[in-house]
Amino acid sequence: MPPKASDEALADAVIQNVEFGTYPDSEDVISAELPASALPQLLDTIQKARDEITGEIRALSRDAASDVDSWIAQSKQLQADIERSKATAREIVQEAEAGKTLRAAIDDASSKQQLLQSELAFNEALADTLQRVKSISGTLDETDNLSREGHMLEGIEKFEEAVDAAKDMSRFENAQFTSILHQRIAQLGADMASQTRECWNILVVESINGQGFTINSQVEKEGISTEMGTVVEALSRLNALEDNLMRFCKRFESVIVRPRLSPAGARSSVVLTTSGSDIHTTQSTTTSVKDAIRDVESIVKYLDDRFPSSAPRIWLSKRKEVALATIRSTSFKGLGTKKVAERIETQKVSKNEAVIAQDQAQSVEAPNNQASNDWDDAWEEEEEKPAAEENTGNVDEEEDTSAWDVDDGAEENEDKAPPPQPTSDEPPSAADDGEAWGWGDDEAEQSKKSDEARTTSRAPRVNGDQDPLSHSEHELTLRETYTVTAIPDSLMEVILQTVSDAERLSTDEFSNSTIATAAIGLYSIPSLLLALYRATAGTYYAKDVAGNMLIYNDSSRLSDELNDFLSKQREKDSHSKLPSAKRPSTRLRLEADIRLLEGCGKRAYGREMEAQRTILRDLLDGAQGFSDCTVQPFAAECDNAVAMTVDRVRDVNNQWKDVLSHSARVQSLGNLVSTIVNKIIVDIEDMSDISEEESKRLRHFCDQIGKLNDLFVQDAPDGSGEQVDMTGIYTPNWFKFQYLGEIMESSLADIKYLWQEGELSLEFEPEEVVDLIEALFAESDYRRNAIAEIRRSGRHR
Repeated sequence: MPPKASDEALADAVIQNVEFGTYPDSEDVISAELPASALPQLLDTIQKARDEITGEIRALSRDAASDVDSWIAQSKQLQADIERSKATAREIVQEAEAGKTLRAAIDDASSKQQLLQSELAFNEALADTLQRVKSISGTLDETDNLSREGHMLEGIEKFEEAVDAAKDMSRFENAQFTSILHQRIAQLGADMASQTRECWNILVVESINGQGFTINSQVEKEGISTEMGTVVEALSRLNALEDNLMRFCKRFESVIVRPRLSPAGARSSVVLTTSGSDIHTTQSTTTSVKDAIRDVESIVKYLDDRFPSSAPRIWLSKRKEVALATIRSTSFKGLGTKKVAERIETQKVSKNEAVIAQDQAQSVEAPNNQASNDWDDAWEEEEEKPAAEENTGNVDEEEDTSAWDVDDGAEENEDKAPPPQPTSDEPPSAADDGEAWGWGDDEAEQSKKSDEARTTSRAPRVNGDQDPLSHSEHELTLRETYTVTAIPDSLMEVILQTVSDAERLSTDEFSNSTIATAAIGLYSIPSLLLALYRATAGTYYAKDVAGNMLIYNDSSRLSDELNDFLSKQREKDSHSKLPSAKRPSTRLRLEADIRLLEGCGKRAYGREMEAQRTILRDLLDGAQGFSDCTVQPFAAECDNAVAMTVDRVRDVNNQWKDVLSHSARVQSLGNLVSTIVNKIIVDIEDMSDISEEESKRLRHFCDQIGKLNDLFVQDAPDGSGEQVDMTGIYTPNWFKFQYLGEIMESSLADIKYLWQEGELSLEFEPEEVVDLIEALFAESDYRRNAIAEIRRSGRHR
């Protein structure tokens, strides 16, 4: 039987649980039952607790009444604010909806406005066009009236005005009224051409018997006077003159020229008779050569008298067409014909200069190749100084298309055009010009020192005696051969023939000739031919694997021949009897064309060099900077990259061997090899850690590249028959590259010795050597001491 607890204890336990959530500690209370008799006591206890709590709440309410009222007021204020915010939000939503409506209305109104503006612009354009149509139609009516009244030239001028005005109506080109207008213009043009041809047929009449012509200078028909000069000009402006002349020439040749110049038949011969406006042939029993010559002169004089003096302009145009067609044909065919050209240079030099020249190089193409040899720099110093002073401008010649602007009067302004930079052999995006020609800082410094040495050697002695070497001058002649196509000779042949014809037409012998006035115009043809060559060379030469180098050679050859021709022509004109204004040396202004031609050749050389350098860089990029060159598959990639690079250089040498001269070839190859060694040097110097095995592999790669030196081996200049390696002269950084290969397998002591006692310090900067040492050798006191010594000695260099 569970223990029995008092009613007070039970009631107290229930109140504690309800009020505080606690349970009684007494086991008797926990396990006791709650009898019905305890309920009254429990209710009384709960009531008391309720009354106590109510009293406490009332007491607290009396103390916090003011705060509660404030809270209530704030709550009401908050509620009011919330309501106002809701109202404002509703208003915003309503305004937003209204804004959308207004925006749609605005967009609609804007569209309507744009439509109205477009319609207004269209209407204005239509009104303007209709006004133009009215004006053009009036001009055409005026043209028609002028033509009917015999005022052909005035009518043609009005017709041309109408045609130009009709071109501005492209906006309404599909409109029906525009089509009708163009039809009327075409019909009126055809009518005018037909009317002009009728006038021509009135002036130029073939005899009924088919044995002669009547060519009138002027004919009057129905009160309208028609002149030959007016008809010829009208036909020319209507682009119908050539057709009429061709028909007339064929008939004149068939009726007059051919019968008169044909061999005499078995029965009778033909003689020529001219009388006023008539020319005809008659049968004769005998004729002589003298009679034939006299009749030819009669034909020329007759045509000269009958036709206006414009037959020279046509002849000049034909000469230009024939000359340009000839060059196009020879350029296409001449590329397949190649020959060996020889370049010879002779200069008086001192004994010292001759020795320097023979020791350093055997270059004879310095003006073309811009060779960096000391003797060559001194040789060309006097020639290039005026050229440098003259070249103060810059010409941007994109594929030389600007040369097509040359016209009949081009020779008057060519010498005013700013010349191009003579050393620009690179495209605009390529490296600077010096790189393509192999100009390096080392070579420039060497040339400067050599110039200073020569200046010192030629300076007078302190005691007034002259240097004995200055009296031991002698001529030094150097020869080299290179390959050119047949194009330069073909060009020169046409140019020489053109100049010769112009010179002959300027003499008294042809003073009465109808084409004598075209002599001046002939002098513009050489510029046109050279412009055509420059503009189309890239197309023709692209078929040859060494096309760019052939352009370079041909341009150099052509420039030399033009300069030589101009020099000889000036000498010849100094003894000429022609007036100064008519002499070829005065009329020919080819200096600017020669500069452009030289620039064309150098740009072709620069394009070829840049292309080859790009290929070599791409091949070396396959080695991926020689990182992991001992780990497959990267090791195989490095081997392939180096092998293909070497093979590429040898392939290029084979392509150029029979094209370039020896000096130009080795100089160009030296530049390519320099590109290779510079990239390898940079790639190796960028390696932060080089293991022993990697250093051996890198040395192997350097040795593979080093085998290219056999391309620069040549006979010693002293005639001893010994072979001399000239790689270091033509390839900048070659010795640095050789030293790099040595460093790869050298000990730290060897590197210190090369730096302090050898010539390593001449090729490398101290920090370059330090970076290589840190990559090759592990950290140690000996390495730190070596680096400190190299840096210290580098500061005192």
